[in-house]
Amino acid sequence: MVFSRLLIISISSMIYLLKMKFATISLLIAHLAMLVNGQNITHDASLFEGDIVPDYATISSVYSQSTIDKLVEEGLVEAPNAYTRGTSPTFTLWKQKMNKADVFVIEAYINPSGYSANQQKTIKTALKKLSKTGVMKFRFPKSQPVDGRAYLHYGIHDNRGCASYIGRQSWATLKNGQSIWLSPGCLSTGTIQHETLHALGFWHEHSRPDRDDYVTIDLSSVSTDRYINFEKQTDKIDSLGAPYDYDSVMHYPPTAFSSNGSVTIQAPAQRSIGQREGISAGDKLQLRLMYQCTTGPRSLTAFKENKCTDTCKCGKNWKGCGSNSEVCKGSFQCQNDKCVRVKE
Repeated sequence: MVFSRLLIISISSMIYLLKMKFATISLLIAHLAMLVNGQNITHDASLFEGDIVPDYATISSVYSQSTIDKLVEEGLVEAPNAYTRGTSPTFTLWKQKMNKADVFVIEAYINPSGYSANQQKTIKTALKKLSKTGVMKFRFPKSQPVDGRAYLHYGIHDNRGCASYIGRQSWATLKNGQSIWLSPGCLSTGTIQHETLHALGFWHEHSRPDRDDYVTIDLSSVSTDRYINFEKQTDKIDSLGAPYDYDSVMHYPPTAFSSNGSVTIQAPAQRSIGQREGISAGDKLQLRLMYQCTTGPRSLTAFKENKCTDTCKCGKNWKGCGSNSEVCKGSFQCQNDKCVRVKE
């Protein structure tokens, strides 16, 4: 009798372990499929360009009327009864609070539901690397802010995959903040940063108005219902003079949205695109152009002419302060044209 019970328990344990093994394998296959399909590109039909949560005002601010009309026709966005298109993007940057070190502070709540401790650490680490640009700092509250602070809400949410809105949305101050969707298959450093950069105001590199000067789009391997993901933005988009960046974490890979694995975004020979290791030098520059100054974004030309000013202060080890410590962030002092921390 005891032997029979042990046998039954053993068999049950084996069945349980096999189920767990198959479940793990299935999860890994799903995650691998997500990576193969373009690293952070999902095929959720409700998303624009694979991972952008569309809204009428934001999309119409930088895309043509024909593009927004297609999205309305497909039911992805709802056209307001009366809408006047602006001449500048309607999304806003995350620049509502600056600390004593002259760095913008962004609240980033990581919902523990569905994430292991290591996965939560991975998200924090990826965001801390963005902080090394010297123009922003992410703060990680242990619970959802309820005092009206705008915050990013990282979570699995409704299993939407990898997705984000563009720029800070008006509802970011409400109870649930502004969502960033990160399913387990989205937790590479570059993908976390990619979705975060969307929320900070970045669009995809392959959609720039000048993209045809740098890449060739081949739609022969793309389903007709996915053509819209290769629309170019209008001249209303402003890259602030930053050059096209093949290495950007915001660039899609060669086979993005391909129906058969063939190349859809052809780059020049020997140029790789679509990396998700982490932000590029170009991404860092773009962040500084957008977030260094308290008065708003500035052009690359202005940045090169006068990197450190009273309203565009320089961070640790930045050159360009001359001999004026007033143009260095926080307690940094200018020595030999560089902002450094001086020990007292």
